[in-house]
Amino acid sequence: MKAYFQLLRLPNIVTSAADVLAGVWIMAAITEIIQGSMAWLIVSSCLLYSGGVALNDVVDVAIDAMQRPERPIPSGKVSRKRAALLASYLLIGGLIAAWMSSFLSFMIAIVLVGTIIFYNGWAKKSHTLGSIVMGLCRSINLLLGFSIAPHQIWHYAFLLAFPFFHIVSVTSLSQGETTGLSQRHVLFLTAVPMGLAILLFVLGLQFQASLSVVFIFIVLYLLGEGFALIPAIRRPEPFLIGRGVKYGLLSLILLNAALVAIFSGGFQAMMTASLFIIPWLIARWFSMT
Repeated sequence: MKAYFQLLRLPNIVTSAADVLAGVWIMAAITEIIQGSMAWLIVSSCLLYSGGVALNDVVDVAIDAMQRPERPIPSGKVSRKRAALLASYLLIGGLIAAWMSSFLSFMIAIVLVGTIIFYNGWAKKSHTLGSIVMGLCRSINLLLGFSIAPHQIWHYAFLLAFPFFHIVSVTSLSQGETTGLSQRHVLFLTAVPMGLAILLFVLGLQFQASLSVVFIFIVLYLLGEGFALIPAIRRPEPFLIGRGVKYGLLSLILLNAALVAIFSGGFQAMMTASLFIIPWLIARWFSMT
């Protein structure tokens, strides 16, 4: 079971659930017209994410055999055939769970599955395209949460830019997990969280949110990103790059919390941010990258 948990990157699944939870709470605060089930959306997101990372290892088995022989498939703990079957079952299960929520959720889930397959099959071969498509996957995941309020979903689609640029940055950083990166490259990536923090504050002003509450969660997000990037800036070596990727993924939960704070208030934002603790603890036993 431990090998399968490693295959599915167990801590990361919570970050996926946080995307959907944030999307639901944002939409619930904007409109009273709610269609679908939050529980089914969270289940769908978790299954789709798990299927996507399992498929990633199925596709990358040759590379992992050279660079990460300890991974479940190249180490022989999980066969490639079983991993492929598991990825298929999880992706199908994610579609079924989305269907149980609403037809719109199902359609968004289909787009997300297509994007996941495109990433693993083709996009990841290019560093730039791979980062963009990975960012799209996370944006669509937030959109899955938005689908609970179908009449307002496209009015707030601009919010998808936040997880998109954050994950593009994290994916770009992950390119140095085995070889390292230049200090200039890592330093350049710090512009992303700084820019997103400014946009979050502007968004808080625009929607007349409690700026003190929003500011607290912006600071938490920047602290998470600082914890991820500052050591990697000082020494852009593979170990610290990998650590930066780990905390970059965890910081997405704090970014979601800041978005929730703008629309839903402090309590829901605090509940979203508290999800940070679960993957942080699990990551002591299971790799996130």
